[in-house]
Amino acid sequence: METRERAQLIALLVLPVVLLVGLSVAPSPAAVPEAWDQVRLAEAHNRPAAAAGHLERVLVWQPWRADLWEQAAQARYAAGEIDAAIAAFEWAQSENALSIEGQFTLAAALEQSERVDDAHSVWMAIAHRPDLEGEQLERLTLELAAFDPVAAQATCQRWLEQEPGNGEVHYRLGLFEIVSDPEQGLARLTRAANLQSGYRPALEAVATVIEENQAADEPIRLVALGRVLGRLNEWPAAESAFARAVAAAPGWSDGWAFWGEAKQNLGQGGLAELEQAVALDPDSVIARAMLALYWRRQEQPAKGLDHLHAAAALEPEKAVWQLELAKTYQLAGDLQHAAEHYQKAIELEPQNPLTWQALAAFSAQNQLDIHGTALPAARQAYLLDTDDPVGLDLLGWIFYLLEDFDSAERFLQQALQQAPDLASAHLHRAEVLIAQHKTAQANEHLAEAIRLDGDAAVGQIARRLLEQSKRP
Repeated sequence: METRERAQLIALLVLPVVLLVGLSVAPSPAAVPEAWDQVRLAEAHNRPAAAAGHLERVLVWQPWRADLWEQAAQARYAAGEIDAAIAAFEWAQSENALSIEGQFTLAAALEQSERVDDAHSVWMAIAHRPDLEGEQLERLTLELAAFDPVAAQATCQRWLEQEPGNGEVHYRLGLFEIVSDPEQGLARLTRAANLQSGYRPALEAVATVIEENQAADEPIRLVALGRVLGRLNEWPAAESAFARAVAAAPGWSDGWAFWGEAKQNLGQGGLAELEQAVALDPDSVIARAMLALYWRRQEQPAKGLDHLHAAAALEPEKAVWQLELAKTYQLAGDLQHAAEHYQKAIELEPQNPLTWQALAAFSAQNQLDIHGTALPAARQAYLLDTDDPVGLDLLGWIFYLLEDFDSAERFLQQALQQAPDLASAHLHRAEVLIAQHKTAQANEHLAEAIRLDGDAAVGQIARRLLEQSKRP
């Protein structure tokens, strides 16, 4: 938000207070208690916007209660009124009445309002506070890691001093150290795994890639390390590794491509690095594929088509590029070209069940000849790999779409036997049960799909169906 707009918003919140104080307007004896009753009533009924409004009424009559600005700000934030929340938080801050938790919420609100630099300033202000405790230091470490790894590591050290027996803090510190000092980082990750066994798979993955690339040149070692860190979803550490790789070999296209990928995952752009990767080596399939993926994530898939066609021309024998072209055309709304590339993928790799699954899913999702295309393709994928839970789930879902509920139930049960944590199979089985009017059983599978998939696509569909089932 522009400075003038922020000032106007603060004025709208504060001006009534200033005017009423200046005019010596006093509330009736019952006004303040009544306002507080309304605050409590709004909070009890989960109406944060109303609670904020009543708190601001109290502030009109009791402007010396600077602490109420943060309470009102938290209520505005809970109501999704981000700009109003920021204005109230900043007013509390100007009165030295903003708590640590208030600072955390202010920083989050600023990020949601795309005032990234202002948010970073608040995170850094929090980092300079001497009164932070373990949980606050943990959260701050994760926030700082995305834009200031030096400050993040210093914060992590403070966290370690408070909780030396916490495996999480050793794991985080090990990630900061692994890029610059692999030996020290591995020792720290080993300590984390010894304290909490859940970190052992990450330790083993990192240790393996370091060992396998011991004899490689530094840029290759760093990119290999960054790639495994990315697969672990530890993008701040991955970005650090890729940045060092680029510094060590600025003419190497792959380093730039992976650096751009990391930056995009951190919300730091990445386009400039990806374009530099293609400029350095137009024949790099890695650079081409990652730039196409960038545009897909930007919801502009058509801009990636030229790069995928280039990758397909460089590796014409690989079905993966035909599948990526098909998916991109599908996202761009060109279903005819999408279907052609799904067929090309099958022609290139007819023994690969994934190519048949992709065609089947495309046909089913778009309601294109489900009986004549989706079902035969899903059956062929199943014949190529009868134990693949994804293939079993897909075949079951297609039978559901064809209203063959007995066959759908059979294959979906097999899918869940093979992979009990496959969220889509729980969703599809719930849909079959709903069609059979078995609401209670369906709701169990919907709840499990939500648990497994959270706010991702499957989880959202399951949540919507679960809400519908509870309506009278």
